[in-house]
Amino acid sequence: MVALLQAPAPAGGSGRRWCVARADASAAALQANIDYACGSGGANCRPIQDGGACFYPNTLLSHASYAMNAYYQTAGRHDFNCDFGHTGVLAAADPSKYSSWELQVSMTTCYPATPTFDL
Repeated sequence: MVALLQAPAPAGGSGRRWCVARADASAAALQANIDYACGSGGANCRPIQDGGACFYPNTLLSHASYAMNAYYQTAGRHDFNCDFGHTGVLAAADPSKYSSWELQVSMTTCYPATPTFDL
């Protein structure tokens, strides 16, 4: 069963922010971010595994952005939770709205502004 829990929104604006990977981050850094966020960071990364709802686009940048955002959302939404060695950036615009990916899968589930937890 999946439950959606609303965490307090950060101050200012709509309060919705997403952590995404910098496009100029190295492949090694992006992989390290995935390993941390999905490992000891405790983020739920099942959606970016093969067959998951957010597996496509199957790129390191996309998967790293998902993992980094999942970690940011569950770790408290503090700016420092999106640093990842200066390879993360906070976005005020929903990244799913600006995807150039042509297959339109429900990307809003891939970049939720509120964390989801399996119960």
